[in-house]
Amino acid sequence: MHLRPTWGAARSRTALERAFAAEATARALTVNGPVPEDGKVSAVPRHVALDPRLQFLHDRRTTSRLEPPGPDDRELAALLAAADAAPDHGQLHPWRLIVLSATDRARVAAAYAQAQQDRDPDPELLERAAAKPMRGPCVVVALARTVQHPKVPAWEQLAAAAAAVQNLCLAATALGYASAWRTGWFIEHPAVLSAVGAGDDERIIGMIHLGTAGQRGAGSLGGG
Repeated sequence: MHLRPTWGAARSRTALERAFAAEATARALTVNGPVPEDGKVSAVPRHVALDPRLQFLHDRRTTSRLEPPGPDDRELAALLAAADAAPDHGQLHPWRLIVLSATDRARVAAAYAQAQQDRDPDPELLERAAAKPMRGPCVVVALARTVQHPKVPAWEQLAAAAAAVQNLCLAATALGYASAWRTGWFIEHPAVLSAVGAGDDERIIGMIHLGTAGQRGAGSLGGG
């Protein structure tokens, strides 16, 4: 069954709603078992796709504990290519993705510590800050920039960059890896921006950690 919802006539939306409800009920029977005597069927769990081909979209989680192995060079190239397939009105390509080497990560870790030093030099907090960029076997820095454009406003350019990051995370899930899209105040600090090589017109929109989900790495549905 292939359904394409539109913003057209109310009659079309009502028909789609009925069709989706029927499909959801059928799926719920498979997942939850026979319909109980009261006739009430539980809603399809969010983690279960109505079509198995879409399951990887439902499987994506923000995973806090990431362990080796991470994606190899060939797989990373595939992930970056998937990111570049994001919607990009005007072909502005308002994002840049940088895979950090071990040396890069050590430099960024020092920058995180410097940022923490400027805010609060508590030794325990400094240690925690320096550990953040070292989590997991692979880290990709996502940078975004906006330019003046007569048809593509700044918000749309940022949305395109965010879509590229989401593509990256979904592609990682499709290849069997877990991910965590990390933000926080650190990524706005000048020392961190300098450490990742951000240009004057660029901002960091996320540190994307990639790897294999650890035993306690069951993630949340949201970002992080």
